[in-house]
Amino acid sequence: MKVSAIISLLTVYNTSTAASSSNQQVRNAFDEPSYGVDVSFPVHYTRFASGSMGDDFMDNRQEIYNKFMDGCRKHYPDNPKSCDITEQDRVDMSLRQPASMQNYTNTGFKKVKAPEHVFDLLTNYWKAHYDNRQQKKWPKGNTYVNHWSSPTYMVNVEEQSLRGGGYSFKQKIWQGVKPILEEWTGMELEESSMYGIRQYTDGAILSPHADRNPLISSCIINVDQDVDEDWPLEVYGRDGLAVNVTMEPGDMVLYESHSLIHGRPFPLKGRYFANIFIRKCSLPIWHIYVSFVYQVLTYDGILSLRLPTNW
Repeated sequence: MKVSAIISLLTVYNTSTAASSSNQQVRNAFDEPSYGVDVSFPVHYTRFASGSMGDDFMDNRQEIYNKFMDGCRKHYPDNPKSCDITEQDRVDMSLRQPASMQNYTNTGFKKVKAPEHVFDLLTNYWKAHYDNRQQKKWPKGNTYVNHWSSPTYMVNVEEQSLRGGGYSFKQKIWQGVKPILEEWTGMELEESSMYGIRQYTDGAILSPHADRNPLISSCIINVDQDVDEDWPLEVYGRDGLAVNVTMEPGDMVLYESHSLIHGRPFPLKGRYFANIFIRKCSLPIWHIYVSFVYQVLTYDGILSLRLPTNW
């Protein structure tokens, strides 16, 4: 079932249940039919929301998730529990970290066009070195991507052995997107990491997650794709409701990656989808330390206070 059809069915679901429930139709900040966490994929807990419409309207999401986890466990027969440990860590961080982070924008994300010269640089590099891409080796038990059934590949922009790659190339990309990110966040940002160009393949699922500190502002540029239907980036807005953001080559999504849950829980239908990830940080060390202590304390239930969002 296409994602657009799923959203349409959500409208039907919400409308049909309105007569028998006091709840209003669920719509996000953009007035689109939507849903909360743990509906399309586990986000805060390793189970689906009780009474959610996931199984009825989202192609048996529980079945898809069970297959996802079973695939990981079978891929690591010597230590299948490593999958469950990683998965628990993912949902724990998704639940606790965003609540302790400062927000820098109203929405947490924005889709724009990448600077033309940046997109040209990336496209030319991708085409020149497509045949040199390498399969990504993921840590044991990693559940952020279903790499066991849908391998991912890299054309590394940091690889000096590839013509045009390396430090100078990275700096051109950094400097090209830096003004856009700084204007959006209102912050002076420092380079943190640049990852890609990563190629996802047919059937790929990217589990919803928040990036670890000190990353605060990131952007995704879609470099190339060959798909049968859109493969949306699912983000959860400040209202806690999902927004499915579609991308085409040249699109750039800005997002507060430390506080915004983001992922692609609907399997990729097509040959591939290639992105580069550009991440920047600008957190004082005391902010990082306090946030870390907060997460450690809340993990064991020692502290139940929620820190202010603007501090």
